[in-house]
Amino acid sequence: MIRSIRGRLAFWYLLVTFGSLSLLTGMVYYRARGVLKSDILRHATERVEEVSTAYETGRRSGAFADLDALCGTAGAVHEDLRYAVFDRTGRNILRTNAPAPSSATLAFVAAATAASGLPTELDLPLPEPREKSRFFHVIAQEESLPDGEKYVLTVAVSMRRIQIALNILVKSMLVVISVAVALALLGLWTLLTKSFRPIDALVEETRKLTAESLSRRLPLPGTKDEIHRLVLMLNEMIARLERSFANTRQFTMDASHELRTPLTAMKGEMELALMKGDEKEHARVLESNLEELNRLIDMVEKLLFLSRADMKEERLDARPVDVATLVQDVFELSQVLAATRGIAYTLAQDDPGALLGDASRLKQLLWNLIDNALKFTPSGGTVRITSSRKDGSVLLAVSDTGPGIPAEHQGRLFERFYRADAARSRQLGGCGLGLSIARWIARAHNGDITVASEPGKGSTFTFRAPALAGAATPAEARGACEEARTG
Repeated sequence: MIRSIRGRLAFWYLLVTFGSLSLLTGMVYYRARGVLKSDILRHATERVEEVSTAYETGRRSGAFADLDALCGTAGAVHEDLRYAVFDRTGRNILRTNAPAPSSATLAFVAAATAASGLPTELDLPLPEPREKSRFFHVIAQEESLPDGEKYVLTVAVSMRRIQIALNILVKSMLVVISVAVALALLGLWTLLTKSFRPIDALVEETRKLTAESLSRRLPLPGTKDEIHRLVLMLNEMIARLERSFANTRQFTMDASHELRTPLTAMKGEMELALMKGDEKEHARVLESNLEELNRLIDMVEKLLFLSRADMKEERLDARPVDVATLVQDVFELSQVLAATRGIAYTLAQDDPGALLGDASRLKQLLWNLIDNALKFTPSGGTVRITSSRKDGSVLLAVSDTGPGIPAEHQGRLFERFYRADAARSRQLGGCGLGLSIARWIARAHNGDITVASEPGKGSTFTFRAPALAGAATPAEARGACEEARTG
């Protein structure tokens, strides 16, 4: 099997070219054969009249011995034409002196012609003296003498000259086909070599790419052809790989930093407690380390969640969800946390309806937004949750009166481990993964999260997702949720 594209193209091109030229040769052969045979048959038909006239003249003059002399056909003409005269019983009366085809066969044709009374015309392989059989085109025709006597005149036209001409034609065409195929193959191979040269160069350039050299780009060819589009696509893929590798390196560095900082602190506290040997100090260190361990476990669980999400292994248990009930549940659970921090915590719902989703993941999304708002809102501030429905979408918004987020940080808030205020976020127990998880959940529900913030005036995070299809009103949406739960 031919493995290279170049070889396969050359093979199929050669096959099609050879087939086309062979078909053309066959058409030319049969056309030439028809033309040559038609010309000989026309000549033979003319000779029938001449031979008939010569025979009748010979009968009147009594010169029966030499039909060649009567017809004036001595010499080379005998190579192609054979004449013979038979009576109605097939008995040979007169024939040429040239080597004639089998008289028995011609006698049979003559008798058949006399019996039918119709002219006979057919091709026959007739043996000749000292030669192999040769094809003759035989014309047999019944004629009448002036005295009423009937006879059969046969003219046998040798096909030898036609065959010689056709053999020359076939040999010439074979030479032409061979030369044409060779030239076509040479031209094709040259063209393919030139056409594949950019691909070979592209392969060599691609081989040089490594994880450390993804900032390089493949050179674009000067032509705006398929190779140009391929290089553009490969450069786009390399750019995506570069971003992916950069994100992976950044993720590894951030994760290492997030793990190293608390572990280093825990190690230092334990070493200090061991040196002091105080039981109260030991208890305080254990309590502090337990708190850090809980935070590390929470971070590792979030990392595992994001890892499964990246691998498409995280699945949603999609069912109709009554948004108002879900928001109410999360609000009640988080009221205590807001109260301990001295934050005014309010909820306003305007018949948000229902959506198709995973209730536990939607609660996690809302909780991450609320937790983020409560962490960054100072005591005496306000956190407000609103739910509504607009233009076929469910809207959930969490607003706070915290310090706000500068515009240059808003575009990166949903990146993993990113913190607008890293020191304060770590002090409050955050690890920079909550918003990343919230956005993944939002997009898994065919929605998204947007942020609107202004320094000194607080922030608003809004989750938008398609409302439950087929539920035109909030009442219908709640009915669909109830039916799904009872069903």
